[in-house]
Amino acid sequence: MAKYTNTIPTSKPPAVLLDAIASYLKTNGFQLADAEQNIWKKGSAFANPLFVRCQTQPQSLTVEAWLRFVLLPGVYLGEYDLEGMFLIVQKRQLKKYVEAIEQLAR
Repeated sequence: MAKYTNTIPTSKPPAVLLDAIASYLKTNGFQLADAEQNIWKKGSAFANPLFVRCQTQPQSLTVEAWLRFVLLPGVYLGEYDLEGMFLIVQKRQLKKYVEAIEQLAR
């Protein structure tokens, strides 16, 4: 299962950075799907949902992003990263969100 993963150096405090990311994701329609792992989800069981996970370490931010293909409502067929032509419209949309999150870290 593929996921986009990128680690970015940052000088911002982890709590401030995570608050800014949470605010950005909320304003763009994401909901917190797993608070323990900080996984955000946009979409429903009927559409191909987008997922973003952000983790902070001292002096860095790790961003993971993937989408899932819906076979039936609530039944998913794998995880897909941001490359390739399959689900290209959703991948482009997710890529814009990831780029904005990475800019927040800089």
